[in-house]
Amino acid sequence: MNNLTEFLWEQWHPEAKVIANSLKELLAKESCQFPENGKLMNVSKTQGVYIIRKNRTVLHVGRTYGGREGLHQRLKNHLNGASSFVIKYLKRNKEKLRKKGYTYQLLRVRGDKKRAYLENLATGILHPEYIGTGRKKQHTAD
Repeated sequence: MNNLTEFLWEQWHPEAKVIANSLKELLAKESCQFPENGKLMNVSKTQGVYIIRKNRTVLHVGRTYGGREGLHQRLKNHLNGASSFVIKYLKRNKEKLRKKGYTYQLLRVRGDKKRAYLENLATGILHPEYIGTGRKKQHTAD
């Protein structure tokens, strides 16, 4: 580690180190292709955090919010076009996710707060192409 990284690491709250290690674990997970049209998706129904990529480019980082079907439901929502990522970034073209090169990685994460921290850390470090802002209309200037 360089001096800045070492300094920052020493300043971090102990739980932040756990979150950083979870990000490392998420990034080491296997990349899975979205299923072809008409095929079922074999994804855990546990709670967690996920990354959607096109080839090596990170497009979106997301998390579950506690729904009964967890990661399975979140990714299914994307495939069904029921997410701001598909509506706004993919311009409602949900079929793009089923094309070659679109993959996801996921990590089971217990605890709402830990999932939120991990999603935010991953977003800040990976700089995805799309970030949901919660606003109905995207603004171009901050």
